[in-house]
Amino acid sequence: MKKMALFLKSFNKFELLLTSFVFTLVIAGCIFSFTHPDFFRYKYTIEDGFLESMTVLFLFFGALTCFYRVYKLKNQRSLLFLACTLFLGLIFTFGAGEEISWGQRIFDFKSNEFFQEHNTQGEITLHNLSFKNSEGETVKINKLVFSKVLTVFLITYLLIIPLLYRKKEAIKKIIDKFAIPLPQSRHVLLYIFLAIIVLSLTHKKKGELLEFGGCFVFLMITLFPYNKHIFTLNKIMAKETK
Repeated sequence: MKKMALFLKSFNKFELLLTSFVFTLVIAGCIFSFTHPDFFRYKYTIEDGFLESMTVLFLFFGALTCFYRVYKLKNQRSLLFLACTLFLGLIFTFGAGEEISWGQRIFDFKSNEFFQEHNTQGEITLHNLSFKNSEGETVKINKLVFSKVLTVFLITYLLIIPLLYRKKEAIKKIIDKFAIPLPQSRHVLLYIFLAIIVLSLTHKKKGELLEFGGCFVFLMITLFPYNKHIFTLNKIMAKETK
């Protein structure tokens, strides 16, 4: 009980409220996948539905956070630091664009011949592309990235780098120099919990829950990173530049 109390105490009120809301939706989705599989597939995780719209919002606010930091710190950080923060903002923007198929369904425009042939959904998105390899087997970009590349990235980013950051001063300097927001312990635990409960499901649409919860966790890491001091405005220097 004491460990749970300490864990909850590590959250600020805004983060705790939003985390409770998001993980309630995730757990509800897990339950629906068993009790009402058709509702889960055709209503709960539907394209452009509530969960996907929330996912886009998480990515959008992540991008805004990064762009705001570039503006706020433009006179106090190196060009490299600002460029890396801008790049992260563009990654969030790219993710949001991919989620809504770059407005294709909203504005109802057709895909060109390339995407109609190579995209599993016939839409203008990169993550749903598929190609034939030299052996004639179909290789799906989504499966390749999320089953292999993303797994390596998550283990490195969530577990290895934070540990090295705390123990190696040289690593700490590099991470801070490149403006990489690092997860706090609560973020790591949240993602592990998310992965365990979602990957234990058998429903084909379980990936939508992992995507929804994962984007939220990475938004929280961006908003409340372990190395938050590197994104904090130096008030004394700010006054001098006015």
